[in-house]
Order: sequence, then C-alpha cells, then structure tokens
Amino acid sequence: MVGYLSGIKKTFAFVLRQDRVEAKVIELGAEELDGAVGILRPGLDLTGLKCLPAFDTTEAFALYRKIFEPVEPLLKGARHVFVVPDGALTGLPLGVLVTERTEVDDRDPAGYRKVPWLAKKYAMSTLPSVDPLRALRTFAKRTQASRPFLGIGDPELEGKSGVTKGIKLVSLFTSRVSRM
Repeated sequence: MVGYLSGIKKTFAFVLRQDRVEAKVIELGAEELDGAVGILRPGLDLTGLKCLPAFDTTEAFALYRKIFEPVEPLLKGARHVFVVPDGALTGLPLGVLVTERTEVDDRDPAGYRKVPWLAKKYAMSTLPSVDPLRALRTFAKRTQASRPFLGIGDPELEGKSGVTKGIKLVSLFTSRVSRM
C-alpha cells in the first residue's frame, strides 16, 4: 500500500508492506500537486466530448518521477498496489501516470496504446483511507459457493443497427436465469 499526505511544501509517501513501513519525503507541496493534477485532469474528462481529448504524457511522466518513482523500489515484487491519495491526488487515478518519457500524436488516438502507463505495471486500487482495507481484512471471511455458477450472455438484438445496435437496455437488467 502507498499512502500520500500532502503538506504546504512537501508531500510524504508511506509504503506499507507486510513486513515493514517506510516513508519518503517528496519535494512537492500541495499547490504544486494541484497544478500538476489540474494539467492532467482535462485529458481524462470525456463529458460531452465527441472525440478523445489530448492527454499530456510529458506531464504524466514528470509527476510519476516526482511522486511514484521514489517509492517504487519499496514495491519490489508487488503486482497489486493499494493507493491512499491525499489532496489533489484524490482527483487523479495514479494508473494514468507514465513510466517512461513518451510523446503521442494527439491526432492519432491509437498512439496511446503504446504508452507505458503505470497501470500496465501494477494493478491499482484507490482507497479513501487505510480503514476500509483493515476492516475488510479483519471481518471478511473466505467463502465458497455452495453450487457452481455458469453465466452466459445472449442479448436479444432488435431493430436497425446504429449507436445502440438495437440492444434494449431494460432487457439486460431483467432476470432470465435458468437454474441447473
């Protein structure tokens, strides 16, 4: 788990592993984090757009180098990282950070497929605080289904082809379950 605590002039990153806890001081204050996140957020907002907005991979790489690269050696062997962000970082999924200097032609959205996103390196889950993880680990019991489950989707497609391809959304949410 990586937790961040942003202050006026510095940010603290805490890495919690099963066997240890370590902290790193990041020379980036809350205002600078807010500015960096502010540059990246418009590239993630698809509200009301008809085309993919440009995403600043250069800024995403710069932010990765400042806030994630310093803690990465402490994550050796991890495949799944829980992130507890603070301040401006709550508005940015860290998986969109870029791990190598990369430039993408904004006119060719397919170029984003080749970007070395942090999410390609780690499965990442964002938590509001440490408490939910502790509660889940404490109270959740491993369960096993009493009967096996097999689900197969077969939507009924009707009407002309188009944006919705004739799928009636209501029919997707109604129960058509057969019992074995």
